[in-house]
Amino acid sequence: DLGADQTYSFTTGGTVWTSGNDGSGSGLDADTLDTIDSGSFLRSDTSDAFTSGTLSVATGATFQVDSGSTLDINSTNVSIADTDIALDGASTTFTSTGALTLTPGGALTLGATGQTALLQGSTTTITSNGGNDIILNSADAIELLDNTNVTGNLSVSGRSTLGSATAGVGKVTITGAEDGKA
Repeated sequence: DLGADQTYSFTTGGTVWTSGNDGSGSGLDADTLDTIDSGSFLRSDTSDAFTSGTLSVATGATFQVDSGSTLDINSTNVSIADTDIALDGASTTFTSTGALTLTPGGALTLGATGQTALLQGSTTTITSNGGNDIILNSADAIELLDNTNVTGNLSVSGRSTLGSATAGVGKVTITGAEDGKA
């Protein structure tokens, strides 16, 4: 008759494991998985920290952050190497506590055909560095509303309207200004 909480050995080697001899340090390889300590695994049922190495999501796999969750990337460098990134919410807001700089390697496109692109702020400045032109191109009309200042040369081609006056092709005529006043 075998008693509980006892260690039993065979004369040819080996041990019978019981509740009396199977704890930590017993030599039973239940403290590891394929010789890797259990403290080396990320937990999925509670908060955990990934502390070294590279965590990769393989091609064809999906890394998903569910609705109501937060993906917090607290780094000074975030690189997304992809050519097509979809933000599929009804609207997406990027909030920056400092300056937000977009530095494209090629053209920068805001909006798409049939959609509105809006630059908004108490002051919105479009600057071209390096002597390049800023071109506003529209199939319909380009409207400059309220107080709009243009410093430097303004070239207009095509039919132009200022206030209620329409100028011919390639000309801009300002009417209603007093001498010395714009």
